[in-house]
Amino acid sequence: MSQLLLAPEGLFPIADTADGQSALQLPIAGTIQGEGLLAGTPSLFLRLAGCNMFCHWLDVSQQIVTCDTVHALDPAKGNYETSSRLVEKILAHCGKIRHLVITGGEPLLQAAALRDLLYELRHCPKAFHITIESNGSLFAPELLPYVNLWSFSPKLHAAFLPTQRLTQDEYIQHLNAWLQGVQLPASIQLKFVVGTREDEQPLLEFLSHLRLRAADTVMLMPLGATREALEASTPIALEMAIRYGFRFAPRLQIMLWGNKVGV
Repeated sequence: MSQLLLAPEGLFPIADTADGQSALQLPIAGTIQGEGLLAGTPSLFLRLAGCNMFCHWLDVSQQIVTCDTVHALDPAKGNYETSSRLVEKILAHCGKIRHLVITGGEPLLQAAALRDLLYELRHCPKAFHITIESNGSLFAPELLPYVNLWSFSPKLHAAFLPTQRLTQDEYIQHLNAWLQGVQLPASIQLKFVVGTREDEQPLLEFLSHLRLRAADTVMLMPLGATREALEASTPIALEMAIRYGFRFAPRLQIMLWGNKVGV
């Protein structure tokens, strides 16, 4: 039986507080997916701990913005749960929800244990649509049969801190492995964060090396973990999306609840 290292919120949001309310102050579990092709879809999230990157961006005021889930990066803050127990909790709390988002941190650091969880989910009484959110820097082909939507958030090389050992060439090789490995009708979306107009040329250069297919969706997402920050970066991301024919990706969870953990 495999164990997964979960971020502090683990499976969320569920109504497990003393007053029977979730982090959304609802008496039921679930939230909505805030980003990407399935934005607005009722969902449960499973956040895993640990990451192989620590990223930063510049916003329109030239201030450094770091990861908006920094609490999930430190494995020491996590806790272990068996795959079988997680499936039990998902089934106990899902209600009408059939969309499970597995995110991080970087969930593919735990690919072996994650495969066991996905296998158990595929053989449970209820059918789930499963999205995995990843930075795309690790290739885990053993997970390919179990995932409906691969949501990659590639980081342009300027976003890596100097301690990051992965070169951009290596990163692109791993992403191209995913692009070649995922068979349709499984889907891939690539969400790029846009903070300033200076992100435009690095983005286009990065994309020029990817073996994109017509069905693969490139999305531009404004930088920001607050409503005010999104207001500043949204016009830049929106204009860039329209100019190059990419899809604009709002961040509904920030617009609705700000950068609140567990929603």
